[in-house]
Amino acid sequence: MTETWKDASICPHCMTEDVVVASGPKNAQVLLIGAYPDERELVTGKPFTGNGGVILKAELGRVGLDIKQFRLVYLQHHVPNKNPACSALGVELAIAELTKYRQIVLLIGSEPVKFFCKKSVDDVNGLQVHSPMITQVSLVMACVSPASVFSKSVGELRFAIKQFNKALEEGMIK
Repeated sequence: MTETWKDASICPHCMTEDVVVASGPKNAQVLLIGAYPDERELVTGKPFTGNGGVILKAELGRVGLDIKQFRLVYLQHHVPNKNPACSALGVELAIAELTKYRQIVLLIGSEPVKFFCKKSVDDVNGLQVHSPMITQVSLVMACVSPASVFSKSVGELRFAIKQFNKALEEGMIK
């Protein structure tokens, strides 16, 4: 991780204090990677605590999963801006999370799916995907953003979460 980032609550490049850092068990086998925080998450400093997170927790709960069992991170550690150093740091932090105990990665939303897999989330929602950047894990899956239920059917999110749960139940994690 960047040596210059001494205080995780302040971005070293733009000096914003509205930073969201990874949360959840550090040794979790499953990593959920979202795009970037919303206003609520900027207040809490934790991923998936905003509107999209509420929906994601509910959909995970429908299949018997608890978001607290997963490691959570965003591709961007604060609201995207025009500073390329900020974007690079967010990506660096997300990739650093991949090198830890992970066996399954769920890419949530169009930005992480496009960044890691070079595909449209609409084309690969609920499916196993390949990423040349994520080679050390057993399974990478794609999922529409939970916030998409405000403009699309909740069925797309439910499908992806059911497929994700099925992979977990079938022993994709060793």
